[in-house]
Amino acid sequence: MIRCLLIKIGRNQRGLPIRAERNVDGDVLRIGRSAECNIHLPDHRVSLHHAHIRHSTDGKLYIDSAHAELNVDGTFVQSAELAVGMMIHLGPYQFVVEAMPQADQLTLSYELLTSQQLDVVADLKNWQPPSLHNLWFNQRRAAWLLVGLIVLGFMLLPMLQATSPQVGAWLQKLSVNPHQLWSSGALSNAHRGSNASCMDCHNQPFQAVANAACLKCHADTAVHGKHPSQKGTSRTNCIECHREHQGGRAMPNRSEGECVRCHADIKRFEPVSRLPNIRDFGHDHPEFQLSIRTGPNKGDLRLFLPSEAQPPRQDPGLKFSHATHIGKVSIPWDQMTVRELKCASCHQPDQVGLGTRPVNFRQHCFYCHQDKLEFDPVVAGRKLPHGSVAELSDTLRDYYAGLAFGSRQTPQWVSASLEHAAKTLTDEEDGCAYCHTIRANADPRKLFEVATVLQNQHWFPAARFPHNRHVTSKCVDCHKITESKDSAEIFIPDLATCRKCHAGMNPVANKVSSPCMSCHDYHFATAKEL
Repeated sequence: MIRCLLIKIGRNQRGLPIRAERNVDGDVLRIGRSAECNIHLPDHRVSLHHAHIRHSTDGKLYIDSAHAELNVDGTFVQSAELAVGMMIHLGPYQFVVEAMPQADQLTLSYELLTSQQLDVVADLKNWQPPSLHNLWFNQRRAAWLLVGLIVLGFMLLPMLQATSPQVGAWLQKLSVNPHQLWSSGALSNAHRGSNASCMDCHNQPFQAVANAACLKCHADTAVHGKHPSQKGTSRTNCIECHREHQGGRAMPNRSEGECVRCHADIKRFEPVSRLPNIRDFGHDHPEFQLSIRTGPNKGDLRLFLPSEAQPPRQDPGLKFSHATHIGKVSIPWDQMTVRELKCASCHQPDQVGLGTRPVNFRQHCFYCHQDKLEFDPVVAGRKLPHGSVAELSDTLRDYYAGLAFGSRQTPQWVSASLEHAAKTLTDEEDGCAYCHTIRANADPRKLFEVATVLQNQHWFPAARFPHNRHVTSKCVDCHKITESKDSAEIFIPDLATCRKCHAGMNPVANKVSSPCMSCHDYHFATAKEL
């Protein structure tokens, strides 16, 4: 509730001010010529609803213009924060902010700057429309002539140009092309160079552009209006958010108000939607949903919902402890050699800086764990191939078969040697099972089976996280991994962690303003595309 002491300043015959005070209050104080306005200004130079004073989310008072920009201290603005001493001109009236003892209290004075107030009613009674009676060209003839010119120039000529190639070719030579008379404005830069005609998009006269016309060129663009967790197709039309004919520049980005227009009451537009209502990241954004990978294929995903009781977990098929891979670490095969490992030792940014590259054995693991690939101490430097159990099995089979041929051993000896090698390699201390999960094998070609290693590159199915904008923070500020010894634990930051630094659309002290487009793409991918 805003409480305002309103002071109307008049002048006596000697020009001295006369102050008349009254109190007005309301959630929003409307200023204008309309009788319903809290601050009524009876002058025709003031709009019916000229401006209004409102509370902002930061607790301050702002004055916003309903139409044209306001003259605030000699500068024209659309909105301004109220401050003591501020001078605001609304038509012929001058407003001055005299005091603001509290955030919801205001003292405002105003004065009509003309020598005397206008009598609007008298003006309307005395006003007479201009007349052509005294001219040779009367009103009726002028009206019919203008109707004829409008029908010819704005209807017949454009229709002839669209239907007759000969007439169209002739009209193209004119300095003013008739089809320009129907244009709403210049095309954006993206569409100006496409060599498309009006009919390529405007398939039906006097009807809005249909989605099918947009998809002729934008067939690969993901739809909007469907969350990855939903079934069905989008019912959002392209033109609801993308406006063409706004001038020769890039198609303007939609404001945050366009997002909130639907998502503040999402079921009004999509009754089957399971999304919650969202107005601002800083106030009513739901907890993050994680996309957890369950298999090696693109579609092997499940969404972890915040309502689930257990914390999110993902079995990566790999035994890994973050706690033993951070700080100063001794190399397993040479305890005298110490390396200092950091998060960036394995997690390196991708080319665009938004995410991280996948971790691979050869680049990130081999140097410290190469001893796990040794399978015959007799043959110095002999190591097993890494990455394919089938290739590993063939390598061992060829190796022992070669030994058997040279020493005249039996096939039973080769089988026994392979069985012993498989038992050694599946040992959790010295073999593949030191890092990998060993599973039952159904392929006779393989000595054993290793679980597929899963690396999730897309934790947020309907959002993006730009790592390159967070280089001023330490990894462990958001990812609490220093005490973790279980590779199934997930350390993606929750909503509360992000809100420590990020506010919503409106500015907040010591926080980064984060509108919807900071994290969300308008045309997000579906779950199968992740």
